[in-house]
Amino acid sequence: MSLTVRSLCLRWAALLFPSCGLAGPVDLEPRVDPGKGAFGEPQALEVCLGTARLDPHPGALGPRGLCVSDGAPERPCDGEDGCSPGERCLCGRCTLDTCRPNAPCDEGRLCRDGLCTTPCQHNHECPQGQVCSGGGCAIPCQQSGGCGRGGRCDLLSGTCRADSCENDAACGAGRYCDLTELPAGIREPAWLSADQVVLETREREKEGVRSRIRRATLNAPRRLLLEATPLLEDAGAPAPLRSGGAPKYLFTETADGRIERRLFSENVLGSGEVVLTPQEPWEQGRVGSPSAVEFRGETLLFYEAGDGTAVGVVQVSSGERRRLLTPTSLVSPGRWEKIEWVGAPDAVTTSGGLLLVYFTARGVEGASAWQGTQEFPPDSNESLGLMASEDGIHFDIAPGPLVARRSNLRTYLGERESAAWITEQGATLIFVAADATGAAAGLGLLRSP
Repeated sequence: MSLTVRSLCLRWAALLFPSCGLAGPVDLEPRVDPGKGAFGEPQALEVCLGTARLDPHPGALGPRGLCVSDGAPERPCDGEDGCSPGERCLCGRCTLDTCRPNAPCDEGRLCRDGLCTTPCQHNHECPQGQVCSGGGCAIPCQQSGGCGRGGRCDLLSGTCRADSCENDAACGAGRYCDLTELPAGIREPAWLSADQVVLETREREKEGVRSRIRRATLNAPRRLLLEATPLLEDAGAPAPLRSGGAPKYLFTETADGRIERRLFSENVLGSGEVVLTPQEPWEQGRVGSPSAVEFRGETLLFYEAGDGTAVGVVQVSSGERRRLLTPTSLVSPGRWEKIEWVGAPDAVTTSGGLLLVYFTARGVEGASAWQGTQEFPPDSNESLGLMASEDGIHFDIAPGPLVARRSNLRTYLGERESAAWITEQGATLIFVAADATGAAAGLGLLRSP
């Protein structure tokens, strides 16, 4: 496909200038630095339920907390600088910098007695007031009162350690388990407003995994605070349809692969109504990951078919549906190859009258890495793509991922399941970060410069 000025504007300018016109010669080729595209550097988001951070890693074993005394004061924080040595700022308050085998410490630090600390061989290598014990710096103590909130004194080593727990019963009388981390998967974020999103959490309980839809607010630049009461139980992939700037409907995916719609008025959800069931052979028995948008007087519902076999769209009023994207239709030699699946569409409109559809695909991007004469082919990973339309029928597809890489970065986290919020000033994408296997590793933000 030739890259005309018009199609370049459709594909790229809408990311940075949503009201972009289509006249005049403009060079809109995105940056090709490793890890960068038309957006700036990705920013990690901390997702909190109360004062506990959600841990989406599949290896998370259960709730995790620290035993503290009843009535023990908390110290608020807005960054690591506000906390003492050995602490971290977690969900707006200072807490011990804890660790466990499946949640290792930051690079250059080690896990000792449940705490992240500096490796050492001698006392002089440790911060003032600490000693080298068991290969790591530690705070000397004679009683637990000197070990800070959530710490206790190990009488054998004479140093402080984390007083870890999973429930109140582990802490004894006069104390409780102050939860700091909760195991929960995070999926399908979608914007309700400039500072509010709705998303699906998959919370691990004794009976199994429970899907809930929760609303959340960006109450700090890199912190998302979930509301305590879910909007909806046993549903997933929320997709609000906005009308006049406010949510009008909420589309969701059911456990059996259908899409429902609910009225969303005054923050109250109505009863669910099935609006889409799998019918076509290419849908392979599932329609999910919905995204709805009003465009040219029609409600268009984009969705993922099967387990990533295609992205489809249906006109809600008529029920007419068609297939838009397949893995083979995305292949762009040297940019995006060996596409395994495509899905998770997110549709938005711009003030310039364009319909943009972001999506996720898993494939190989960039070129091989070389060490001398040895070649290291790039691994598959999740990435975000984009297509654009002026009429809702004909779409131009961007040639390659939005966050483009031209070298093999094996440790880089992939991006999937994005949602865009577009204003005259630019675009903000919230997305699910993924590890090399495609497992969710948290949420991130991408902002256009």
